[in-house]
Amino acid sequence: MNIKKMITVLVFIICLLYCSLMSQGITDEQYYGQKPPGVTPELYNPTFSFLDGVKTGDIIQSPDGKEVCYVIEDTSSKERYDRNYIHYRKMENGKWKNPEIAYFVANQGKGSIPQFSPDGNRFSYSYKGHIWASVKKSGQWSLAEKLPEPINSEYYQCGFSMVKSNMFYFASAGRPEGKSKQCDIYCAKMGDSTCVNLSNLNTERSECVLAVNPDEKYIIFTRYFNKSGKDAVDLYIGFHKNNGSWTVAQKLDSLFNSSGSNHSPRFSSDGKYFFYRQSIWIDSNTIETKQYWVRTRTFDEMRESELKNTEK
Repeated sequence: MNIKKMITVLVFIICLLYCSLMSQGITDEQYYGQKPPGVTPELYNPTFSFLDGVKTGDIIQSPDGKEVCYVIEDTSSKERYDRNYIHYRKMENGKWKNPEIAYFVANQGKGSIPQFSPDGNRFSYSYKGHIWASVKKSGQWSLAEKLPEPINSEYYQCGFSMVKSNMFYFASAGRPEGKSKQCDIYCAKMGDSTCVNLSNLNTERSECVLAVNPDEKYIIFTRYFNKSGKDAVDLYIGFHKNNGSWTVAQKLDSLFNSSGSNHSPRFSSDGKYFFYRQSIWIDSNTIETKQYWVRTRTFDEMRESELKNTEK
């Protein structure tokens, strides 16, 4: 084979590899310099150069890794509960565009708990006790609208989680079918008029913030406790059984639950990783918060063992 033909073949192979990579979702190498963890939790502390020192919470990536949303608090605002703004950035031609308050978020961009759906075509967030959603049409996001009943109601809606199916999981406080006036976990089919109280997950305590694996194999959520006179939450897990019901929730072990508050559960859009935070009281005035991540294979193994015991 002469040199010209060899170069042509090499260019063709490189093009195939590039197209293959571009067609995939977020790859392990896209976690901003972080080496992916195994089944033991590790610190998650990626470097997002485009933030340029801006303080924010979780960076929420779209499934293809080309869009991000994050919340920035307006500390100069006199509002106590209405000063979080959702910011948005999009990658074009390999470069991040300038940041902006998300144009598709209603209420002047105010909100919290931003989430992309696993397929990347829906975006939801919370604002003043209600859940809002935007839909991607022809590459552009529609202006968000408040989700209808039974997801939103006259009561307070807390955390939520989107999955691959048309099920929508959420927490809500004060509903008459709840176990108490605290937050309970529910699910509803998008477009349906009824919702289901997932009673095996709920107690008289508050179950407020939740994350469901995109394939709905398990759910991890927070449950409120008072620890040494301080408000705190621990992480609990429930497994989806083959008959469609859920197992009774169980507390995750000390790898996930510290003596402090253990919170902010979420899954990557591909379901491969689980993220959470731990806040430890250093002294009466100081709290140290760290974020961790772990490969979800550990939960798959837990589910397999649990279902063997419960479905005999």
